[in-house]
Order: sequence, then structure tokens, then C-alpha cells
Amino acid sequence: MTISVNLALTKALVEREVTKRSQSFEGPKGLKGDSIKGDKGNTGDKGDSIKGDIGLKGDSIKGDKGDKGDTVEGPRGLKGDTIRGQRGLRGESVKGTKGDKGDKGDKGNTGDNGISIKSTKVNAKDHLIITYSDGRKEDAGELPRGADAKVPLINNGGGHAIPDAPKSIKYVRSAFDLSGNLSSTTLYYIDGIVEMGSQQVIVPEGGLSIGGNGFSTSCLKSNVDNYTMFVTADEGYSGAFLMSKLDVIVSGSNSSCFSLDNKGNGSGVNFDSMNFVNCTSIGEIGGYIQGLSRSIGFVNCLDGFTLSGEWSGGWAAIDSIVVGSTMTGVLFRAGTALTLGGSFRSNMNILQLGTSGGVFCDFSPSNIVLDTGFVLTGLRTNPESNTLPNMPATSTKALIKNCVGIGNTYQGASHTPTADSVVVITTQGELTQLTGAMTLTDSYWYSTANTNGLRLDCSQTVEARCDGIFSFSGQANTEVILQIRQYDASEDAYVNVGPEYLTTINGGLLGTLSSNVAFSGNLRMDQGDRAEVWIKNITGTNNITLKAGGKFEVLTR
Repeated sequence: MTISVNLALTKALVEREVTKRSQSFEGPKGLKGDSIKGDKGNTGDKGDSIKGDIGLKGDSIKGDKGDKGDTVEGPRGLKGDTIRGQRGLRGESVKGTKGDKGDKGDKGNTGDNGISIKSTKVNAKDHLIITYSDGRKEDAGELPRGADAKVPLINNGGGHAIPDAPKSIKYVRSAFDLSGNLSSTTLYYIDGIVEMGSQQVIVPEGGLSIGGNGFSTSCLKSNVDNYTMFVTADEGYSGAFLMSKLDVIVSGSNSSCFSLDNKGNGSGVNFDSMNFVNCTSIGEIGGYIQGLSRSIGFVNCLDGFTLSGEWSGGWAAIDSIVVGSTMTGVLFRAGTALTLGGSFRSNMNILQLGTSGGVFCDFSPSNIVLDTGFVLTGLRTNPESNTLPNMPATSTKALIKNCVGIGNTYQGASHTPTADSVVVITTQGELTQLTGAMTLTDSYWYSTANTNGLRLDCSQTVEARCDGIFSFSGQANTEVILQIRQYDASEDAYVNVGPEYLTTINGGLLGTLSSNVAFSGNLRMDQGDRAEVWIKNITGTNNITLKAGGKFEVLTR
């Protein structure tokens, strides 16, 4: 009976398997599947040794092989659940017929391994060499050259090219990498956040280039007290200095980022696309030919740059911003014996500067060699702050235009007759200067000269317009002509400007009624030139009275 049950069970399992296979179909060649090996079954308990009667030999039933299903391309199926059936009853040891070996499944395609770029560098032949994560190296060819035949540097981080950069790169991962004698032909690339501690960086006479991969990615930092990060050697001077695309944090008490002196050796200093963060002081830089701070964030710093010594060029602080209101010092301070032979110019956003008493720039006219050498255009500042304590917008050294929060420069001035004054006429039809006392107002680059003349004191040539209106009284029916005249200092001569302005004075019986005369003209003025107003009586030689009030002004066109 036991043998019959086992044969029936075997037959049912075979039929079930045949049915299952006939329902299957072969899909397209799929991706390599996961290899799943079934668990090894547990060894059955050893049964009692009972020798039964030899049963009848069972019939061997082999199922027909099913037809191969049609190939239908379908999506890869989900992995089926593994279902383990219940352990069957222990039966007699019956060895069944060995089944046919199943067909071997097709091998799936091997998936591609992911590959990334590990590093890039420029070799001695100016070729870009790319190293991949699998160890392969590829020569991407020669880099394009600039106008001066030098190869631009391409940053690993995909940043912009730095023209004329060194071909050699050293990755800085610790303060030790910036110690000792540094190379002036190597770019020191700040790879990560580097704690400098008390380690100083000596800028050599040949110059130094410091670069990085951007804000918060590349950073040099120290919180040590009484520390300066970049310094000049005890003997010699510091050469050209370039720093870009990183953060600098120097937050120790009485500490600063720089103490550099070029000592008049004609080098420049350049800060580009970087942040100074929580710095106690940016520090002192002296004796360079020129400086540039572009796309700089001054974030929660207490004090800024100090410029000292003689600079044959100047400094440009452009496209930059002050963030945070903690600054109590001066962002650009005039140090010992500072003179700028070129210009200081800026368009910064400093709206947050001054709320804690901070000052943008304390330069005075004496620090600027050239007229109009202090140039602010489009600068935005807090109107409550003391932005420029020593540089008035009226100074000939200043040219402040389109700025918000501070006074702008309006090149020009006005004269107003202080009191009635008599113009003495000695010759009929001859021009006579108005000599009454004048009050000077709204003066930018101009001063009073030769009684009523407005003199240009700036070396900058000005295209100007002269306008005014004066009141006169005198004998009735007196015809007078008003004339604007320009004194040309280079020729020591007068030139009439614009037309003659004719009017008839109707002074009444007492000769006290006033008649107004308006006038205007265009001038091109150089330093020392004057704009003046003259008058002539074409009726006779009776005197004319210039009345108090009225206005005569010169403004830049």
C-alpha cells in the first residue's frame, strides 16, 4: 500500500511539472539573473529496519517532452517567492528512475562597471592626462594656448580656467604642504579644509599662487592667537600673489591673514572669487604696484585690508559684498605713507557695513595722486554709516557716480550775488566784468576766482554748460548786453561763449525797477579755466546796478 501511494505521488508531481513546463514560454535573452541556490534538504531520521515483502515492480512512466514555446519578448519578471513544501512521510527506500537533465539557461549579458575620473593633470608636453577610477590613463591631447602661448590651467572641479597659470600643481592637504620654501612656478591647490594652526606661509620673491575648488570645499583656517597666515621673509620681499576659489578663516585674537611687502618691486596682488570668513583682520599689504579684489565675500570680519607705502598703480574692489554686521574696523584702511599713483575704484555692496561702526574706506585726498583717482560707481551703502569719513565727494580727487547711501559728485558750482552792486561803465559799448561780491555754493571741483569767475580746479577736462539769470536796474530805456566769457588759462586770453543777450532796462522814474536777463552757453574747460559774466551798455555810459539774488552756475553736461 505504501508503494502504491508513493508511485501515485510521484506521478502527480511529474504531471504537475509537465503542466508547469508546457505553460512556460521563452522570453528574449535577458540580463544575467541572480544565482539562487536552494537550501540543502535535511537528512531524514534513520528508520526502523523492517523488511517487508518485495513489492511488484512499478511501471516506468516517462512524460513526453513538451514543445518549445514561442519566443516572446517581454519584461523581466519579478523574482518568485521560494516555497518549501511540507516534509513528506518517511517511506520505503525506493530509487526512482533518473530524470532527464534540464536544459541549460542562456547566459545573461554582463553589466557595465561604473567608471569615474579620479584626477587630471598637465604633463611636460602640455597634454591633459586623465586618470580613471579603474586605473586607466588617457591622454586627452594638448591644451589650447593663450595669446602669449602659455597653457591655461583647468581645475579638477570643473571651474573656470586661470590664464597663464603654472603648469605644476601641488595638492595641499595639510599645513606641512605649505611650509618651507615654496615654488613660484607651482599652483598650490587647496584640497579640502586645511587646518593651518600656527604654520605661516612665506610668499617668495618669485611670487605664489594659491587656488581651490570653491567656497566651503577648499579652505585655509586657523584660530591661533597672535598669528599671521601669509608673510614676507625677514630678508627680501614678497612677489606677485594670486589667491582664488577658496575660503580663508583667521579668527584668533590679534591675528590676521596677511603681512606682505613687495617693497616697490613692481608686482601685483590678486584675490578672485573667494571668501574671507570670521577674520579678525584681513591684514596689511604694502609696496605693490596694484591690487585686485574681485567677487569677494567679506563674511563677519572685524577689520579689513590696510594698504601702505607707495603704489604706482592702484586697487580695484569690484563685484564684492560685505555680509554680516560685525565689522567695527575699516574695510580699506590707509596705512603708513600710503599713496596710490593710479586709482582706487569700487562698486561693492556694503549695505550691511556700518551698523556696528565699521567704515568702508578712510582714504583722504592726500593718499590719491591723480585727480579723479578715487572712483566709486554704483556702490550701495547704508546711509546711516560713516562710509567715507575723509574723502568728500566735492574733492577733485573723488569721482562718485550713481551710488546709493552716500553723496555723489556733481561737477559744477553756483554763484549768487551777495548784495546789490554797481557796475561802473566808462565806455559805451565796451564789455565790463561784473565785480560784485558773490556767494559760492554747490561747489564740486570749482572755486571762486577773479570776483565772479567759476574756476575749474580739477585736472580732468570737463564738458560744461553755463546757465543763469541776473536782475539789473538803472536809467530807464537803457539797453544792455550780457555776455558769458571763458578765460583760457593755457592761452591767458578770453573767449566769448554763446550769443549776446540783449535787454532794455525799464528802471522807472527812480531807476529802481529791475529787469531780468537769462543766459546760457556750452564750454569745454581745462584746469584753471574760468567762466565769467560780463555786461556792456550800448545806450550810453550811465552805470548799471546788479541786484542781489539771481544765480549763475556751471554744470557738467
